[in-house]
Amino acid sequence: MSNLSIVGSKNELNKTIDSKLSIITKALRGNSGVTPSRFVASLQVAAERNPKIYQCTRESVIGAFFAAAAVGLVPDTPSGFCFLIPRYNSRRKVFELTYQLGYRGLIELADHVLIQTRSVHTGDVFEYSLGSDPYIKHTPNLAGEVSEKTMEAVWGVATLRDGRQVIEIMGKGEVDKIRKASPYGYSDNSPWAKWYTAMARKTVIKRLLKTIPGNEKLNMALDMDGRVEGGQTIVAQEDSKSVDETLFVDEEGREVNVEDGEIIKESKEEALEATKRLIEKQNKQDKPKEEIDIQKDFFEKIDSAKSLGELNDIYKNLQAAKDMGLLDAKDFKVIKFKLGEAKEKIK
Repeated sequence: MSNLSIVGSKNELNKTIDSKLSIITKALRGNSGVTPSRFVASLQVAAERNPKIYQCTRESVIGAFFAAAAVGLVPDTPSGFCFLIPRYNSRRKVFELTYQLGYRGLIELADHVLIQTRSVHTGDVFEYSLGSDPYIKHTPNLAGEVSEKTMEAVWGVATLRDGRQVIEIMGKGEVDKIRKASPYGYSDNSPWAKWYTAMARKTVIKRLLKTIPGNEKLNMALDMDGRVEGGQTIVAQEDSKSVDETLFVDEEGREVNVEDGEIIKESKEEALEATKRLIEKQNKQDKPKEEIDIQKDFFEKIDSAKSLGELNDIYKNLQAAKDMGLLDAKDFKVIKFKLGEAKEKIK
C-alpha cells in the first residue's frame, strides 16, 4: 500500500480548503463572477455528491483545487464548465483527484471567438464541404437516439472576430482513437464512460482551437487538460504557497517535465529507495554514518537550486531522509525553514 496522505473525511477536506483559502482567493482575483465563497462551496458540494473525493490523496486534492482556481472556472456546477473526478491509480493503489474541463468550459475560455459544436447521429441529415469554400449543414433527427452507439461524427465551427470561420470535423473512428490513447479512457471512472458525446464534442473543440490564436488562460487550460487525459495528475505539496507550485506527475508518482514530457523527479517512494542505496554504498566504503553531514548536503543543494521545481524535489528527499531516521525533528525543521526562504527568493 502507498504511504501517501489521504484526505479521509469531510472535516479533513474542509481543513485542507481552509488552509489554502488565501491562495485560492488570490488566484481567483480577476475572474469575473467567481467569488471565493462560491468556489469553496462548489468544492464541498462536489465531495458530498461523490464521497470518493474523501478517499483521494491530499496532494492531488490540493493540485486539483489549485488548477481550478488558476483557470477560474467553478467545478461541478450545472454549467458543466469543469469537473472534479476521482481516478483510481492501480500502480500506486490510491485514488487521485483530477481536474478536467468540459467542452462548455473550453467555449467559455475561448471568449475571443464564437464556437459551435454538435455530434452527428444515425438519422441526422449532415452535409459538409471542406476546401476553399467550407460549410456545414446539419439537421438533427430530434426523435432519434443520442448515444455512443448512434454517433457517427462530431463537428466544430469557430467564427473569428473578422467574420472568418474555421471548421473541424471528426468521424467516430478518429474520436475513439483519442479515447483509446488515454490510459483511463475505458475505466469506469472515466468521463468517456459517462458522457461520451460530450467528450467527443470536447475533442473536436480542442482540435479546432489548436488551429486558431488562443489566449494565455485558454492555452494553459488546454495543456493541463491534455496532460490529465494522457494519464498525468496535477499535484501540490501541503506547504505550497501559490497555485503556480503545482506539478504534473505520471502514474508512478514521478514529476514530468512540462516542456518535453521527460521524467525529472522521483516519487517519494523512489526517493526513499535512493536514500537507502546511498547509505548502503557509504557503509560498504566503511564510512561511519555519523560522518555524513546530511544537513550540510541539503543546504548546498538548496543554495544551488534555480527553480521551484528543484526545491520541491529537495523537499521530497528531505522527507525521505526524515522517514529513515537520518534527521531528527530539529534538523528537519531547520532545513525546511531554509527551503521556505529559498522559495520566497525565487518567487
